[in-house]
Amino acid sequence: MCRIVLFLLPAMLVFAENAAPIDAPQGPLTLRDAVVAALAGNPQLATFSYDIRVGDARMLQARLRPNPELSLEVEDIRLGSGARRESTTRALGLRPNAWLDSLGQLSEGGSFADVLASGLSSDGVSAEFERESQAGSGTFGNVEMTLSLSQLIELGGKRAARIAVAKSERAIAEWDYEVARFEVVGQVVSRFAETLAAQEHLKQERQVVELAEALAETVGRLAEAGSVSPLEGRRARAEAERARIDLTQRERELHQARVRLASTWGSTRPQFAEAVGDITQIVDVPPLDDLLARRDRHPMLKRWASELERRGAVLSLERTKRVPDLTLRLGYRATALNEGNAESISLGTEGVVSSRTNSRGDDWEHSLVLEASIPLPVRDRNQGAILEAELQEEKLGAERRAWDHDLITSVTESYSQAQASAERTESLAARVLPELESTYALTREGYERGKFDFLAVLDAQRAVVNTRMELLESRIAFQLAVADMERLLGAGILAGVDVHELTHRDTQNQRKDTNHE
Repeated sequence: MCRIVLFLLPAMLVFAENAAPIDAPQGPLTLRDAVVAALAGNPQLATFSYDIRVGDARMLQARLRPNPELSLEVEDIRLGSGARRESTTRALGLRPNAWLDSLGQLSEGGSFADVLASGLSSDGVSAEFERESQAGSGTFGNVEMTLSLSQLIELGGKRAARIAVAKSERAIAEWDYEVARFEVVGQVVSRFAETLAAQEHLKQERQVVELAEALAETVGRLAEAGSVSPLEGRRARAEAERARIDLTQRERELHQARVRLASTWGSTRPQFAEAVGDITQIVDVPPLDDLLARRDRHPMLKRWASELERRGAVLSLERTKRVPDLTLRLGYRATALNEGNAESISLGTEGVVSSRTNSRGDDWEHSLVLEASIPLPVRDRNQGAILEAELQEEKLGAERRAWDHDLITSVTESYSQAQASAERTESLAARVLPELESTYALTREGYERGKFDFLAVLDAQRAVVNTRMELLESRIAFQLAVADMERLLGAGILAGVDVHELTHRDTQNQRKDTNHE
C-alpha cells in the first residue's frame, strides 16, 4: 500500500501504519512534532486499519465458489395403511378348442347334430364367477427415494468480476486512509496556528496590562501629589483591572486551543510547554496558479481513480449477471417394488378355486438421476441493475468536477484572504501603528507636564492597544489563511520547502517494502 507523506519534514516517515502510539509530546512543541504525534496517535486513523482488513475479508469471500447442495427426496409416501380394493368377474363363453374338435368330427362324417351337441357340452361352454380382494402395500410400500448432489456453475465470468469489485473496494479503503492522514495533518496545521495565535494574544494582553498598570501608577502618583484629580487615579486603576480581566480570558482561550491541538494525537491533557513558531511572520506565498497545480498530488485524486475502477468493476459484474448460471444434479434413486396382499375366489365349471398372494416388498429398483437446469433469460436480463451501474459510472465524472471546483474555490478564497491580510498588516505596521505609538508617548509626556487631560492620554492609549490588536489579528488571519491552504493542498508553505519533492524517494521505498510484505 502506498503511504503518502503529506508535507512538513521527512522525519514523520518513520511512523508506519501499525506503529504503536507515541507518548504525548512534552516540552517545546514544533509543528513537525505535532504532525508526527498526530499521525501516530490520532484515534480516527486507528479505525481505518479495520476498514482495510474488512476489504481483505471481502476479497476472501469473493474468491469462494458456490457450495454444492445435497438433497434427499422421498416420494409416494402413503397416508394410512392403504385402501383395500375388491373386484368381481362373471363370464360365460365358448372354448375354441372344444368347438374345433367338434368341427373335426363333422369333417370325418359326423352329423351336424352330433357336432352341435359336442360343442355345447361342458368342454365347449365355460361359466365362471371370480371375486378378488387386494390390500394396500402400507405407508412405505411403494416408496421412491432419491439422494442427489447438485452444483451451481457460474457462467459469464461472475467470479472474476466479483473479485475485481472486492479488490477495488480494498484499494478505496487504502486511499481513504491516506485522505484521512492528509486531513489530520491539515487539522494539526490549523490548530497549531490557532494555538500560536492564542499564545500571541496572551502575550499582547500582558503588554496591555503592563501598559495600563504603568499608566495607573503614573496617574496615582500625580493624584497623590495633587497635580490631578483623585477621580482620574480611580479611572486609571479601573482600566488596569479591566485589562487584567481580559488577560484571564486570553489564558482560558489559550488553554482551549492547547486542548484542541492535543486532541489530534488522542490526548485530553496537553503536556507540551508551548507551541514554537512565529504567528506574526508573513511568509512568501507562491502564485495562485502554482498552488492550484499542486492539487494533482492530492490523495483524493488517487481515490477518485480507485472509485472509477470500482464502479467500472461493478458495471462488469452486473453485465455478467445477464448470463444465467447452470445447475447440474447427479443422484441415486431407489424404488420399492411391493405390490401388497391379494386374495381371489373363482367359481366355474371346474369348481371353486381360492388363491392368496403376499408381497413382502423386499425388492428394490436402483437407478441414477442426471439433471441439468438453466434459467431462461426471457424477461429479467438484469437490465435495471446494469443501467444503474452505467449511471453511477457517469455520475463519477460530475462528482469529480464538483470536488475539484469546491477545492479551487476554497483555495482561491484562502489565497485572497491571505493577500488581503498581508496588505493590511503591512499598512498597519508601517504607517498606522508607529504614528499612534508616537502620539501616545507625546500625549503621556504632555499629561505629566499638565498640558493634556487624562482622557486624552486614555484615548491615545486605547488607540495604540486597539491598533496593536488589529495588527495581531491581521497577522493571525494571514497565518490561518495559509494554514487553510496547507490543509487543502499540503503545499508546504509554512514549512518553507516542498516536502513532496524531498520525500518522493522515501515514499517509493516505503511502497516497495509494503508490497513485499
